[in-house]
Order: sequence, then structure tokens, then C-alpha cells
Amino acid sequence: MVEQFRQSGLTRAAFSRQYGVPLPTLGYWLTKAKHARNLPVPMTFTEIKLAAPEASPSNDWAMEIVAPFGLMIRCREELTVHDLVRLIRSGRC
Repeated sequence: MVEQFRQSGLTRAAFSRQYGVPLPTLGYWLTKAKHARNLPVPMTFTEIKLAAPEASPSNDWAMEIVAPFGLMIRCREELTVHDLVRLIRSGRC
């Protein structure tokens, strides 16, 4: 209903009359949708299993993280947990 209202180009009162939605009900759902947009996206964590280090590294990466869904993070220098979290949250990887 909220999306239909936004696309209609009508005022709240006109939309309420045209679609038979009580004005307070429309106002309630518009307010609820506005607050839902401002909520932070929940963060999920996934277990990362570390492989045993190789005796002689075959690449120049100080660390490499590969997620089951294909995300790969390679760093030339080791990162702290704080820096790694900041990198992932920034969306630049």
C-alpha cells in the first residue's frame, strides 16, 4: 500500500478516498515504512575456517580470506580484526 501511494502522485486524502483506506491507517503505514527505512541492516557472521599455513607461500599475500559464497579478500599486509571489520562494512571489497 505504501509503495502504491508513493507511485500514485496523490495526496494522502485523495489516495484515502480513491482506495477506501482510512486516512489514519495510511498515515500509520507511511510512518512505519519511514522508520523501517532508517533501521540499520542486521549484520550476520559466518564461521571462517583457517587452513594450515603452507611451508612456502606460493603468492605475495600476507592474508587471504575466502567466503563460501565467493567473496575473497587478499591483503599484502596482515590486518587487525578492527581494520578487517571496517573494510567489510565499507562495502569496498
